Amino acid sequence: ELLSSLVASNLNIKRWVFKIDGEFDGRGTAYCDVTQFLSCHKWALKQAERYGSKWGKRWAQEPTIIKIYSELPEIIYNNLKVVNRTLFPSIDKFLVAFTKSGGVIEACPPSDDVTCITVDMFVDPTGNVEIRNTGDQIRATEFQTWAISSPQTSIAPIRLHSNCVAVGKACYDRAIIGYVSATFATFMLPGSEEQQLWAIDLKIQYTDTMALANVLQYVTGGRFDTATGLFKIPPYKVMPELSSRFKSPKERQPPNFRFAILAPRLFHSNLSLVHYSVFFQMCRAHHIGYDIREREGAIFTLIDSYKRDLLGMAVVEPDLPKALKTFQRNLTTVHQEISSANMPGRNNFLALAAEVDKILSSLNVDQEGENEGEKEKK
Repeated sequence: ELLSSLVASNLNIKRWVFKIDGEFDGRGTAYCDVTQFLSCHKWALKQAERYGSKWGKRWAQEPTIIKIYSELPEIIYNNLKVVNRTLFPSIDKFLVAFTKSGGVIEACPPSDDVTCITVDMFVDPTGNVEIRNTGDQIRATEFQTWAISSPQTSIAPIRLHSNCVAVGKACYDRAIIGYVSATFATFMLPGSEEQQLWAIDLKIQYTDTMALANVLQYVTGGRFDTATGLFKIPPYKVMPELSSRFKSPKERQPPNFRFAILAPRLFHSNLSLVHYSVFFQMCRAHHIGYDIREREGAIFTLIDSYKRDLLGMAVVEPDLPKALKTFQRNLTTVHQEISSANMPGRNNFLALAAEVDKILSSLNVDQEGENEGEKEKK
C-alpha cells in the first residue's frame, strides 16, 4: 500500500529501490522498474493532469492507488532485480528479509545520467559540521561503490556544502555526533536545465573512504578546503643551492592542489598467492610508487597480512584525468602480473578499470566540446 501511494504521487519515477535495514554496500538492495509494467500508468497520468494542483490530495489519488495496488504484487514478484544474488538467490528470500528486518523504499532519479557523491563529515559535540572529504563515486557494479574520485567535480562546492551542513545539523538535532557519511545523487532534470541534488543515503560511522582520505592527508600534508572544494597541499621550498637548476624557484612549484582516486576495497583472489615483499618489488619494477617530493603517485593500504586478497589504493596527481589514468594503469598492471589466461582469479580490478575508461572517454568528449566552443567564440 505504501509503494502504491508513492508511485501514485510520483508518476514520473520509473525505478524504485528497496534497501534492507542493517545491510551495506548494496548487499541488501533490489530495484524494480514499476511504471514499465504498470498497465494503468497512462490512465494515471491523465488523472493527474485532470486534477492538476489538487493531485497531491489523498482523495484525488484514491482510485489510482487502488488500481496500482492491484497490479503491484505481480509486477514486483516477476520483475524485482536483486543486486547481490549470492546473499539473496531468489526474490522470495529477499522479500522475506525485507519484511522481517524492515527497510526503506526510495525513488531512483528520473535520469539516465546520474552521478553519486560521497561526503564524509564530522559533527562535533557543539553542533559544528566539518566536511572532511568529498568524492564522485566510481561504480564497478550496480549500486556498489568501489572507489571515489576526490574531491568531487559534479556540482558547485557551495551548493553541496550547504546541503551537507543541513544534513549534519539534522544529525545533531537527533543526538548524533561524530563521523557521518552522506551520499547524494546529482542529475539534470529531463526537460529542463536545472541540476538536481538528492540526499539518498546516510552512514553513521567512520567510513573506509574517510580512513583512506586521512592517510592521504598525512602523506601529502594537504587538507580539504571547504570554501573552494579543492584538496590543497602546502608549497615546498626550493633550496638556494639547487636554484641554479631552474630558471626561477617558482617555475618548479607544482599546483597547490591535488586530485585523488581512493579505492579502499580492491579485491583479487590471486593476491593471496603473492607475499607483500614480492608485490612491492613488482610495483617498483613497473614504477608504481609515491614521489615524496612531488607528492604524486600511488599509496597502498595493507588490510590483512594473512588474507592478502584485499587491498586499498590511493592515487594522487595534479589533475583528475592523470589521476584516473594512473589508477587504471596500476590496476591493469597488477592484474597482468599476478594473473594468467588459465587463472584470472576473482577480482574487481578489470571492472573498475573498464569503468574508469568510460569516465576518461566522457572527459575527453567534454574537453573537445569546450575547445570547439572556444574556437567558435574566437
